[in-house]
Amino acid sequence: MSEFVFIQVVVPQALPGLLTYKAPLPLAKKLLPGTRVVVPLGRSKLLTGVLHSQIEPPEDFPLEKIRLLADIPDDDPLVNATQLELWEWMADYYLCTPGEVMQAALPPGLKSQSRQMVHRIPGAFPNPEELSDKEYILWEALTIAESLSMSQAALILQQNSAAATVKMLMDKGLAVVELQMEERFKPKMAGFLELPPELKEETALRAALETLSRAPKQLEVMMVFLQLTEAFSKKFIPVRKSFLQEKVGQAGTAIAELIKKGLLTEKQVEIGRLQAQEGAEAKPAVLNEEQQKALAALQQAAEKKQPALLYGITGSGKTEVYFECIQNTLNQDKDVLFLVPEIALTTQLIDRIALRFSGLVGVYHSHMSEAERVEVYRSMQPGYMGPNPYPRILVGTRSSLFLPHQNLGLIVVDEEHDPGYKQTDPAPRYHGRDTALWLARHRGIPIVLGSATPSLESWVNAQTGKYALATLLTRHGDVKLPLMEVVDMGKIQWEKGDDRSISAPLIQELQRCLAERQQAILFQNRRGFSLLMKCLDCSHVPQCQHCDISLTFHKNNGELRCHYCGYAVAKPYKCPACKSTRWIEMGFGTEKIEERVAELLPGAKLDRLDLDTTRRKNAFKEILQRFAEGQTDILTGTQMVTKGLDFDRMHLVAVIHADGLLYFPDFRAQERAFQLLEQVSGRAGRRQRQGKVLIQTYSAEHPVIRALLNHDTLGFYQRELQERKTYAYPPYTRLVYLNFRHANEQRLHQICQQVAQHLKGYPGWTVLGPEAAGPKKLRNRYHLRIILKIPKNLARPALWDYLRREAEWIKSIPSSPELHFDVDPIG
Repeated sequence: MSEFVFIQVVVPQALPGLLTYKAPLPLAKKLLPGTRVVVPLGRSKLLTGVLHSQIEPPEDFPLEKIRLLADIPDDDPLVNATQLELWEWMADYYLCTPGEVMQAALPPGLKSQSRQMVHRIPGAFPNPEELSDKEYILWEALTIAESLSMSQAALILQQNSAAATVKMLMDKGLAVVELQMEERFKPKMAGFLELPPELKEETALRAALETLSRAPKQLEVMMVFLQLTEAFSKKFIPVRKSFLQEKVGQAGTAIAELIKKGLLTEKQVEIGRLQAQEGAEAKPAVLNEEQQKALAALQQAAEKKQPALLYGITGSGKTEVYFECIQNTLNQDKDVLFLVPEIALTTQLIDRIALRFSGLVGVYHSHMSEAERVEVYRSMQPGYMGPNPYPRILVGTRSSLFLPHQNLGLIVVDEEHDPGYKQTDPAPRYHGRDTALWLARHRGIPIVLGSATPSLESWVNAQTGKYALATLLTRHGDVKLPLMEVVDMGKIQWEKGDDRSISAPLIQELQRCLAERQQAILFQNRRGFSLLMKCLDCSHVPQCQHCDISLTFHKNNGELRCHYCGYAVAKPYKCPACKSTRWIEMGFGTEKIEERVAELLPGAKLDRLDLDTTRRKNAFKEILQRFAEGQTDILTGTQMVTKGLDFDRMHLVAVIHADGLLYFPDFRAQERAFQLLEQVSGRAGRRQRQGKVLIQTYSAEHPVIRALLNHDTLGFYQRELQERKTYAYPPYTRLVYLNFRHANEQRLHQICQQVAQHLKGYPGWTVLGPEAAGPKKLRNRYHLRIILKIPKNLARPALWDYLRREAEWIKSIPSSPELHFDVDPIG
């Protein structure tokens, strides 16, 4: 019998399959699936992995060469069985590795790694004359600090790496290098004060207070403390030290003396960083007849464990129907996962949920700090006894699917059509909506997908009976849909030199809004001031040094910036090609629109909502708060203004340049344009007064524009689906993209052509490309794509196995490109 137990471990690296390690046999009972383990990887690294399973001793590998695990940091499993099954499904379906799924699934603070630490050997004293200058500098630093990380040593030596100098010190017996695990998560602690047990008797306490008669400040602190701890009612509640200091003022020295005298004791307590989302509890709204029918349809689907699509036009009251579903789930003593595409775009929604379900709501998303994400994760584990509230209703982005949900009874996917649910880089390139559907089916729980503009995939599933369908086709409170008007920009009489961004009809509508104390949103789906700069004499356009893309001009800081890699340069005075100083700015972004409106309407109060104005924490919420309070008349923004906003005086929505959405090289372009324009239009007139929408376009007869004008969602879907069916695109076929990257353009083309020919040998699917995937060069690497169109009747497992073998063959090619798969791409 072996003295070891053998385990398979998932590590957060893009390595194929699982890694095998061994552990002493007495540890077998602690090695449960989902347990975190610290394991060696390579020559000089320790990292945290997750135990997948125990296995029999491998027969095809020398057991003595299997490495020993280094540590088991937890007493209980961190990942439950359902999570491990989800990881396996995602790695299989999305053609990635288990380690890539783990990297996405666990908060960074739970994936500790080792770092190399250089220690001075005690008792070693070198002859300074035998050391080089660099060795002497590092030795001096070690005599002061005792130990240094390799990065600290490199910084002291003012060079990229300290490895060579450290090795010289090691060879001379002066230093040693050890691996040290670096814990990324540290609980938030605070000092609390208590009475010692012996002073909780009244006689002893009075005697202690008498000893402070000559220390008035200490006596004052002690009396305030006794009130806060409720000593006179025998409750003896611990008092936070900082709170006592605030109550008394200048009390730090007095508290220290009281602790020294034994009249107070201090202990450190974990206080947590999270707070439940709370509000003044709002009463449930009374559902109208249409909402009640929709709710009944959803409840019927829930009983059958059938996915349901809630199709409701903007302003129809979908949220109140969600709330009734949530309340029914809570009544069954089960929890809810409420998915949103982007947390920043749903501030008002979270506030509404918190008002209705005060104290029960938590949030989870990637913009939270590492420590906050760890605390949410820990609060959802069984047996948790920490300070953070357990979220009965978790509102989160796609990453919240990976949390250790214990008692999940409902998943809601709001705005299910939104491309924000799709992870594009890095792997796993998964779709949050589709992953939620798998999770709901796997756990046997209801799931509701909601949208005013459902994805074509979900619409077909609802029409064919795969999903139940509930509809809300009238606005709540019988508010009329907004008036839709197209401004044909080709027929406008423009003044010479005008930038052609704001038409006269739009100016008139904005003036009317201001006069009637109404508010307006201007939607332009490009940020920055102008989209590019061009030399009038030689036509030179400044380009990014790392990408095949022109630089966008940002006037507020005088920069030309690449929106792909972040490269930025100051706006040039002279053309670098011909030295001319004559530049023309072409195109317009949100920054320029805001400036133009300020020129035309000097009395208006303006604000802008885009990536540039929301980089600072809480900036997004502050901008919306100003708009809600009427401090802003006109809000200009990118896609951030298209969804989740609901304001009392919001009357006008203007789409500045619809053509930028209509003409895009993507089979989903028209669907995406329709959804985006319909969503932003839905922000107008959501209360008593009918709103208005102006769409500026040079394509007034485009099918998307005509469908919007007539609010003809169903007609648009029928036409679009017929075209998809004719040309064999989703939802009638499955797509897989093979995306290639390489530093050498010629080599990339050569290999991709070879791969495409190889793939054409598999019967049944269609191979397109290789072709450019957007800009041909990004971040100094050239990009090409091969598209696979796969009929739905072909068995997926066999195809996926073939693609994995193809990937291994590509890796074996000398100077092979980087390859990643994108299964079910969104564009």
